[in-house]
Amino acid sequence: MSELVIFGAGEVAREAWRVFSRGSDHRVVAFIVDDAYLTSREFQGLPVEPASRLAETFPPDRYLMFVAMGYSRMNSARSAKYAEMKSLGYQMPSAIGPRCRYESELPPGDNCLLLDDAIIDQGVRIGSDVIIWRGCFVGHDSAVGDHCFMSARVSVAGHVTVGDHCFMGIGCVTVDAIEIAPRTLAARGWSSARAPARAGPTQRRGPWSSSGRASRSIPEGGSRKCFRATNLGSSSTSGPTRSTSTMRGSPSS
Repeated sequence: MSELVIFGAGEVAREAWRVFSRGSDHRVVAFIVDDAYLTSREFQGLPVEPASRLAETFPPDRYLMFVAMGYSRMNSARSAKYAEMKSLGYQMPSAIGPRCRYESELPPGDNCLLLDDAIIDQGVRIGSDVIIWRGCFVGHDSAVGDHCFMSARVSVAGHVTVGDHCFMGIGCVTVDAIEIAPRTLAARGWSSARAPARAGPTQRRGPWSSSGRASRSIPEGGSRKCFRATNLGSSSTSGPTRSTSTMRGSPSS
């Protein structure tokens, strides 16, 4: 059984620890946080160590790494730490909950967290550093890009492409065969089926931003439609205004 350390000491880290502790081939031995966030030396009964001593205490030739941070700055805080750990030489396994129905023949990328009661249908491609919360459904032959976060009960239909660095809030729903643009923020309850009515003879507008203007025009007649839901339900495009969890571990988490 290989030994593993988790970067982070918040709710995502707790969920990752639970999955790895329930019958996986990896044993969590410690949590790591950036030095400025070292407020406690214990989490989930395990030691919390400063990042400044990571290479000395848990070298990559002996330990695996899992980056367990939230969706701050459209997942950029987590993706930056993921890239940093990769550059240090760490291998980064994924964590799939024992009650997650992973039916795709294609394995997910590294550093993914797929929680219980999620359903990943046949032919689905999951990128690296993706978090899919409880109760999500990703339909057949869809693709989820790198560094995405799906909150609970998100439902993605078949043949959908979700771009890199997307955030989908609780209960978001898509129709089939659409493309979600990279760095899209889809607010809770957003549905791609609720696009405004026809805007002209050859175009239909996509979901409206909070400024009241369509974010992108969508040509009709193509095999795919592209939605950019950025800024839906938020006054800022940097990320969701309300988080479903509080993550610690880095100044930007």
